[in-house]
Amino acid sequence: MVHKESTFPIDMFLLMGDNYIGNDEQGRVCHTKRMNFEKNLLGSNNSNFLKDLYSTFSKYGIGREIVLYAKKMN
Repeated sequence: MVHKESTFPIDMFLLMGDNYIGNDEQGRVCHTKRMNFEKNLLGSNNSNFLKDLYSTFSKYGIGREIVLYAKKMN
């Protein structure tokens, strides 16, 4: 394995009281918040923070999906 990271833990919105389950309007609001979060971090002078954050989340099994980057060994 070369690198492991996760995607945004959208379920965190549930912990913050934003119940998007079965509520398309609230789901769109949460999705927009997620996109703004990522866009603002990527556009900052500290864009590695997002990569480091998602890498740390993956170590603890946090995130919607876990993404593995691997390299084939000869």
